[in-house]
Amino acid sequence: MKNIFQYRFAFIGLFVALCAISFSSCSDDESYDFPGNSGKVYVRMQSSNMVNSVANVLDMKVSKTKFGTFGGGSVSFPVRSTVPVKSETSVTLGIDNSLIDAYNAKNGTECKALDASIFTLSEQNLVIGNGQMRSEKELEIAIDPAKINSLELGDYLVPVKLMDVTGAMEVSAEWSVIYLHVSVVDDPFGIPMADRANWEVVDFSSQEVNGENAPASNVLDGNKGSFWHTEWYSNAPNPPHHITIDMGAVKHMAGFQYVTRSGGSGCPVELVVEISTDNVTWNEVGNYGQSDLVFGSNAECKKFFDDLKDARYFRLTINKAGQEWYGYIYTSHYACLAEINAYIIE
Repeated sequence: MKNIFQYRFAFIGLFVALCAISFSSCSDDESYDFPGNSGKVYVRMQSSNMVNSVANVLDMKVSKTKFGTFGGGSVSFPVRSTVPVKSETSVTLGIDNSLIDAYNAKNGTECKALDASIFTLSEQNLVIGNGQMRSEKELEIAIDPAKINSLELGDYLVPVKLMDVTGAMEVSAEWSVIYLHVSVVDDPFGIPMADRANWEVVDFSSQEVNGENAPASNVLDGNKGSFWHTEWYSNAPNPPHHITIDMGAVKHMAGFQYVTRSGGSGCPVELVVEISTDNVTWNEVGNYGQSDLVFGSNAECKKFFDDLKDARYFRLTINKAGQEWYGYIYTSHYACLAEINAYIIE
């Protein structure tokens, strides 16, 4: 019995000690920082949610195509503090191109400085409010789309550095710079796909909505897991199968894109593409065979025309469909597509 009381008192003592440690850790002196940066202002972020993305390097791609130069855009980030600031703290940011040589030496790159006229910086003075750990606003770096044509192929670097901070806080030595890495590449597929917000399917040869939920409208839902499937439950029509898209207004169409269904069956093996401005008169702009097309699960096919075409409607006609198996195409009476899109030059 004596041993039981001894163990009980020992347990109570341990519990009290743990409580004391817990209360002391929640005192006014608590910090939320990473090691070696107590009481510092810093910038720290990744270009994506990927595990292997590099911290404090933000990637931006500019693609040169036969229809023009596309890409750029903007990135933004806040300034942070490792502890709640005890008074309003102002942080000044700026460009420091003297850091480019050291960056290149460390990473084995050959990045060049980007002409200041190509980009803009907003909110270069950010404020962290009293008791806060993050600036209310963010600094935004934007590439001027009207000037990206002047960029030559290659890699560019914009080092954005924490220059100054007011009050009792200091700038972190390890996390004081964000590097915007702009890659200008020769990319024939670099044209962004169109916004399909006002698009609709206005015609199709058949769709399966009884045996499974696979209507033609699925090609515009943004979900590669859903798909259009031609009829098979009550009827099983053979090719050709077609589907017609209305883009809502006449556009300058540079090409089209589609994604095969998950599972890879019903892929186009022979495909004709037509365009129209009125859904009455049609012009053929593409005729593709097996060697021109893609096969497999959620495979993406991108095709561009020789020049821009004025079109409001475009129609895909699948004259032959099937599935690839160890290099051989097994044809099918049905056809499937997960997504359909186009490349539009505004």
